[in-house]
Amino acid sequence: MSFLLLATLFSIASPPPPEQTAFNYFATVLVARYYPTAKHLYFPGHSEPTASLAGPFAACFPGTGFDALWGEQPTSTGAPVPITTSGFPLFKRTGFLRRGGLQVRMYRAVAGPGGVYTNLYVYRAQHFVDHYLIKVSGSTPAVVEVCRASEII
Repeated sequence: MSFLLLATLFSIASPPPPEQTAFNYFATVLVARYYPTAKHLYFPGHSEPTASLAGPFAACFPGTGFDALWGEQPTSTGAPVPITTSGFPLFKRTGFLRRGGLQVRMYRAVAGPGGVYTNLYVYRAQHFVDHYLIKVSGSTPAVVEVCRASEII
């Protein structure tokens, strides 16, 4: 009985995965800053199964050793990480492309120098892609830095 109680307390006290921390920051801070007129953002409710740093991030986090990690392009595949979107009314869960809406996708996190990096991107098909690399502290579930790059497609 005490083992079950201890396991329950541990699961309550465990920090959220870095992908959830990055999503929460994106949904509360970055959406308000960069997408204030958005009516909906469509998100599948989980990360992609791939952990990847692919994107225009070479110049991000100068002087930290991140450029070497980015140059290696570490990737791995695993189970998608479920992301809780409740509490963020702008986000609508969908697994397919919604015409005319802002789409949000996220890769699984990659551990690197000084933290964990989560690659998240927002796009409107045939218009633009905004790439975000969100660095979460390795010791506490807090966002440390964000790198943003945009491109027109």
